[in-house]
Amino acid sequence: MADFEYTENLQLPYIMANQAQKHITHNEALRMIDALVSVAIEQVDLEEPPSSPGTGARYLVANSATGDWSGHDLEIAAWQDGAWMFYAPLAGWVVYALDVRSLLVFDGSQWTAIGSQTSQLGINTQADASNRLAVKSDAVFFSHDDVTPGTGDMRFTLNMAASSNTASLMFADNWTGKAEVGLTAGTDLTFKVSSDGAAWTDAMRFDSTSGKVSLPAGLATQHAQVFKGATTQELTPSDVAISNWDGSHAMNGTDLTWDPLLGECAIGRAGLHMISYAVSTEVSAGSARTDSVVIVQTFDGTSWSNVSGSQMRMYNRIAGRGGTAAAWTGLLDLHAGDAVRVVARIEQGTDTVFVDQASLMIMRL
Repeated sequence: MADFEYTENLQLPYIMANQAQKHITHNEALRMIDALVSVAIEQVDLEEPPSSPGTGARYLVANSATGDWSGHDLEIAAWQDGAWMFYAPLAGWVVYALDVRSLLVFDGSQWTAIGSQTSQLGINTQADASNRLAVKSDAVFFSHDDVTPGTGDMRFTLNMAASSNTASLMFADNWTGKAEVGLTAGTDLTFKVSSDGAAWTDAMRFDSTSGKVSLPAGLATQHAQVFKGATTQELTPSDVAISNWDGSHAMNGTDLTWDPLLGECAIGRAGLHMISYAVSTEVSAGSARTDSVVIVQTFDGTSWSNVSGSQMRMYNRIAGRGGTAAAWTGLLDLHAGDAVRVVARIEQGTDTVFVDQASLMIMRL
């Protein structure tokens, strides 16, 4: 038949004027439509026909086909009316392969999964040349592929072209970069922050060779420190809070609140705190040995309790007037609303003991 007797895309036969046995042409066109519209392929890349094809089943013929499929490479083979019918695809035809659960497109020379042919993909937004994959969503979920039992590992890989390039995750606010995590101009893992998206500061860096951590911008801490030296304080056999500190100051925030008169520091934010004290005492003249003890106490909203391991004993004298000192540093996990103080007492002896000088620092890490 001449070309004008067929449709241009599916090559369906026309019923011509004054044509005899029109039903033959009509049925042929219906058979082709049935095979080529909404094409669901049973299997792809078969070199020989299946032994028991289902009625109407369609297959993609592989290269170098054999048997009844010989000479029909890359065509769609349909089992219709007890025989194989073959349909040569045109560029742009799309089918769905049931066996691999994928859409395939014919580019004029081969069938290829559509995903491998897509240069840009936008999900609920527009992709572009720089952002070839773009997703606009309140959440994105990834899960391991459980098709193969026992394989539950997952990796999200960012591969940079060279060590001088960047492979990172960027966090933005109103399209302005605020934080970046990844490999930036090197192979060290770096955490960066920015206030304007232009000037960036390295906050934390993990050395790729040694694994050591550095804080290029420094450690942001909040600490308060008090001193006592101008006035002495007499001790008794009972715990006495070291009080009436001469001066105090807080730095880098207000999470710590000092009361110099009471010698107590209120904790404003939960976290790990470093406590460090140094205390020197002096005993009056006498002949008996007199010892004193210094210890850190914390207040949980109900009562004060001793911090285990913070007690230091001072042997003030054996005979005659004398003094000694003690120091301690430790880490405490404190809660908001807690308080910290340093207490001292006479542990042994009857001579008068004075707190001569003291310093105390509390730092929230």
